[in-house]
Amino acid sequence: MVYSLIWILVVLGFIVGSSIDFIYPKGLPCKVYNSTELDCSNRELTSIPPLKYSNVKGLDLSHNQLEAVNGKSFVHLTLLQKLDLSYNKILNISTDTFRGLNKLETLDLSYQSHLTFHGTPFYSTTSLKKLHIADSGLSSLPPSVFSGLHELQELDISENGIRLFPNSVFQGLTNLTRLDASSCWIEPLSAALFKDLISLEYLDISYDHIVRVPETLFVNLTSLKHLDISFNAIPNLPETLFANLANLTYLDISHNNLSSAPCKALAGLGMVSTLHMTGNHFDYVTCSIENMTSLEKLNISYNYNKHILYYTEYWDIIKWSELITRLPATLSALNLDVYGNTVFQPVMPGSLNSTVSLLTICDSSNYGYLSVEDDAFSMFLYLQHLSIHSCIYLRMKYTDLYEYSFRGLLQLKSLDLSNAGLRAFPYETLEVLAGSLEYLDLSNNNIQEMYPFWQNKDLGLNSVDISRNPIYYMDLEILGNK
Repeated sequence: MVYSLIWILVVLGFIVGSSIDFIYPKGLPCKVYNSTELDCSNRELTSIPPLKYSNVKGLDLSHNQLEAVNGKSFVHLTLLQKLDLSYNKILNISTDTFRGLNKLETLDLSYQSHLTFHGTPFYSTTSLKKLHIADSGLSSLPPSVFSGLHELQELDISENGIRLFPNSVFQGLTNLTRLDASSCWIEPLSAALFKDLISLEYLDISYDHIVRVPETLFVNLTSLKHLDISFNAIPNLPETLFANLANLTYLDISHNNLSSAPCKALAGLGMVSTLHMTGNHFDYVTCSIENMTSLEKLNISYNYNKHILYYTEYWDIIKWSELITRLPATLSALNLDVYGNTVFQPVMPGSLNSTVSLLTICDSSNYGYLSVEDDAFSMFLYLQHLSIHSCIYLRMKYTDLYEYSFRGLLQLKSLDLSNAGLRAFPYETLEVLAGSLEYLDLSNNNIQEMYPFWQNKDLGLNSVDISRNPIYYMDLEILGNK
């Protein structure tokens, strides 16, 4: 009776997914889950113990001190589907390391110190779908390192010091949908590097020291939806670089050395909904976006040509009126940067009402002024969140607001004027926002006096931040009313 009860309890333990200590052989400190998942992580193991459980489908050996893995390590685990060897000190992976693991689908080799591949280390793992080798100290890749991985769908080789990518390194990976090769050193880029990745949907080659992009680099990536080539040193983009990317919805070309907007390169990207072009040196960008009819989020901040913008009278980064009148009707978020003396003037009457609901204007200079004239944002009938502030915390600058700078913003809920160089409290300017404004941030300015500004009972403010101002007088009626 007692033995039967114990057996029932053990069976119930497996059914509910709880874990029990599993000792095999002679003190192996691992835990088994659901009879098929073996957890040997965080055990300070220096070698892989003998594992003779043929029914194990998941094995976690992460966060140990393993340095060597050989063909005998997993010889009995013929049903293994998931293997985690991340956060160890493995030095070498050879042709026979994963011998016999033909059912393996997920393999994580990330976060080693100085990992090196020899031969065709994955030739036995033909069922592999996910392979992660991020931040493992890789300095090179053998040309046939991924040979035979025809079922591979996800590959992460980011954060490595790979200085040269062989032309054939991705050959045969026709089912790959996600590739993260960021923070490596893919320079020079071979035009044929991605030619077999016909199913690829996500590609990240940011932070890769890329200087030149071959015109046919993406010609076969017709399924691509997400492309990130930011934080490189690309001076220009070939006109037909994105010609075959009809399904692209996300594009990041920010923080390169682009001296002019890639108008022709972006011309056919009608499906792009998110576009990041920040941190370049554009003088004029409206030609790049006017035909992007699916665009919802646009980031063009930190784009300035210092030779043009020093002490200019009006905004030369983007012609304000021309930008607004050419915005795609689908755009909901706009983030842009100004530099030097800047004046936002009202757009001509009859301009198309913009659908933008979030607008951020960031000033990256530390001198001069920013002026927002009457009706400067009147075309933003659906604007709910507006931020006008300096990108630099300490600056010698001021912002000039007119009485009707925010007229027409009937749906505005949040207004951020922090760190904007305001010298006085903008009473009259805020009156036109009565009834909609809920959040107001005036922190870190030069405001010295505070008087009641919510005389209109319809003003629905819930939160006001006036911290870090040199206020020496405050009418207590402010506190009494709200």
